[in-house]
Amino acid sequence: MIKYSRVLENFLEMLAAERSVAQNTIYAYKSDIEKLLEHIANLQLELDEINLKTLEDYLAKLKLNQDISPKTISRKISSIRQFLDFLTSERLLKNNIAVDLVMPRKSVDLPKAISQNEIDMLLQYAYNINTFEGIRAATMLELLYATGMRISELLTLKLQSLQNRPKLSANYIIVRGKGGKERVVLLNEYAKEALAKYLKIRETFIKRGTKTDWLFPSFNKVGKITHLTRQRFGQILKEVAINSGVNPGIVSPHKIRHSFATHMLQNGANLRIVQELLGHSDISSTQIYTKISNKQAAKLVLQKHPLKDS
Repeated sequence: MIKYSRVLENFLEMLAAERSVAQNTIYAYKSDIEKLLEHIANLQLELDEINLKTLEDYLAKLKLNQDISPKTISRKISSIRQFLDFLTSERLLKNNIAVDLVMPRKSVDLPKAISQNEIDMLLQYAYNINTFEGIRAATMLELLYATGMRISELLTLKLQSLQNRPKLSANYIIVRGKGGKERVVLLNEYAKEALAKYLKIRETFIKRGTKTDWLFPSFNKVGKITHLTRQRFGQILKEVAINSGVNPGIVSPHKIRHSFATHMLQNGANLRIVQELLGHSDISSTQIYTKISNKQAAKLVLQKHPLKDS
């Protein structure tokens, strides 16, 4: 273990300098490799004496003794592969045997949607806040749920994003998503009305004499105008959840996006249309929501089918 400490240090320095790997990831890699080297030392083997079975037995032992997740195992395999690849490039090993390690299958975590009833509770409470902040909160909530926008997309909307504006509102919005790709999202009547009400009082969030195109303007700590932050909207959302009687632990901007997609599919929307509205470049990212809908449909059949008790 001791004789490999310098090699490990060089490997970690390479990750930081040449690949700009984050510090937390470097700590994780360091821990992974140290444990591997300890295992090899206990077997009284040199690094160039290990084979694929040595590595497979080591990983199997980890899974058995620590009950670690497939995601953690995948990271450990990645750490081992990169370390042995480094040793190979430094000519300390002939080849990287870790390339033949099989990654565990990724488990698919189904996104948990907020129920339509809970969404209604959030909106009803927000609409009943008789302040400018309440109007803004209701509008942002309505837009999130009506369009399925990412929170970053909502917060960075500008006045120019509002299209086909009837007086002080909009019929649709141009959203700039990941990679700068633009897409069109349509607004329902509730969202249009909420936006119209907000636009009438938007100026109250801007200091007199200041101009900005941000749809939801705010000021940072040094007094510079910018858009409302993700952290501030998170606080607003939690406050609305607590006061509306919805568990704040299940509420987040991302959960509202999930809820939009899930409820759309449950109500018969076409998968391709939902893909476009969400801004997914790959339909496989959207198909995860069909698993939720299919699961709930199966449950409904089991509970409500007229022959379920026969």
